[in-house]
Amino acid sequence: MTNTWQDIKNANVVLVMGGNAAEAHPCGFKWVIEAKIENGAKLVVVDPRFTRTASVADLYVPIRPGTDIAFLSGVVRYLLEKSAIQHDYVRAYTNAGLIVKQGFGFEDGLFTGYKEDTRSYDKSSWDYELDEQGYAKIDDTWQHPRCVMNLLRGGAHLRQAHDRAFGEGRVLGLGNQARARAGSRRLSGLHAQSHHRCVVPGLRGPVVQPCRCDLSAIRDAQRP
Repeated sequence: MTNTWQDIKNANVVLVMGGNAAEAHPCGFKWVIEAKIENGAKLVVVDPRFTRTASVADLYVPIRPGTDIAFLSGVVRYLLEKSAIQHDYVRAYTNAGLIVKQGFGFEDGLFTGYKEDTRSYDKSSWDYELDEQGYAKIDDTWQHPRCVMNLLRGGAHLRQAHDRAFGEGRVLGLGNQARARAGSRRLSGLHAQSHHRCVVPGLRGPVVQPCRCDLSAIRDAQRP
């Protein structure tokens, strides 16, 4: 993280994935509760376990163990397909416009350069195209076919990650049942839709489960 713990109170969406901050980081998690009470923030918890953090979540997402990358790939694909990202932020502060070296690829679950005899990678193709000064070339218009953004939009690696986790033929990302949206909210520089109830194809049952709880007890317990 790049900001102080206290800055969490200014968030309007908080995502906790693979951790139990309510028990492991109670002094930091109090700012999440502060954001919920004072700022109306939505707390999204992605975890196979129903933890104390999940018990106060607005949206609890109990994915299967080992499917976190497939889940995140679905979120990325959903945001790109809906153009629901903060374009100015992504353009200025991520590698979205950097041009990937010709020859780099991802197919059948493997990146280019895989050597089966040693079960290792030759990473010489894992780089960006460089200019005469040795800096990575960049296309801020996102028109170059091999800029990071367009490779993501191509989505081959996202689909393969999803297919390995959920089976081929599944649609990656949030399903059609996820169309009842509760408004657009800001999440780590990206816009994410807040769903009352949705289903990720390949998972059984609802993934997002609204939680109802009395936050006052937690807030009072955290006071000295």
